[in-house]
Amino acid sequence: ESLFNEIDNFSFETRLSHEYYAVYEMEYEELAPLIKQCYLECCKSAIKLISKIVFQQVPENVQTALCNFENCYVDHIRKMNFKKCIIEDNVEIATSFIHIISILRKVVYLSSSASKLLSANENKTSFCKEWDEINVPQIIENHPLIPKNEKSHIIEKVCAYLSKIFRSLGEREDGSVETNISNCRDNIIRKLSISFASIPPEFFNVEPRKLLLYVDAIGSTILRELTVENYTSSFSVWWSVVCWCNEYMVLMAEIGGFLK
Repeated sequence: ESLFNEIDNFSFETRLSHEYYAVYEMEYEELAPLIKQCYLECCKSAIKLISKIVFQQVPENVQTALCNFENCYVDHIRKMNFKKCIIEDNVEIATSFIHIISILRKVVYLSSSASKLLSANENKTSFCKEWDEINVPQIIENHPLIPKNEKSHIIEKVCAYLSKIFRSLGEREDGSVETNISNCRDNIIRKLSISFASIPPEFFNVEPRKLLLYVDAIGSTILRELTVENYTSSFSVWWSVVCWCNEYMVLMAEIGGFLK
């Protein structure tokens, strides 16, 4: 009874401060920019939180939930009971938000696939052996899409840094082999994700779209080299790692643009 009496006697005008009551009395058209900004900030915060899953092994049921969310979210926003002007603004933001979620889901899927393959010692050994056999500096040096002034920096970053990372995959901090498969996969995902994330800061003076082009060009050329010249025995591993790297770079670029 006390609760219902409180509800009956509740007055926004007397309970809210002058500033908040002014917002309460606004028309939809006046509120639209405020709602848009609040929703955008909410999506930015969500991206910052959820993007951290790229550094760990993600269960299949979570991947499925991401897929379902991706398929339903924008339609849900469209059906919300708001004025058209507010819905249109929110749909625009939601579409950009879901675009990033879609790329994130692909990164998670590819990291899961690559880590599963690389956790098998014979696959890792074959992968590292083929990496040593490929003349990556020559591939970069000869590639027509990569500017001459960037080639030496890319060669230094790719060859020295990635060679060290590839050999340490599945190893503990003390250098011993991780025997637990789940821990091994987490180790692989964490190390390669950190490695991919370290690439853009090394080329801060290069436009993101050009960096994406360089990464894609090098990866595609390596895959062609392996299949045409070297007859790789671990194509599935290479395909997963190259696609994972490409999607990760796209994800970082898209997140950077969205958060601006």
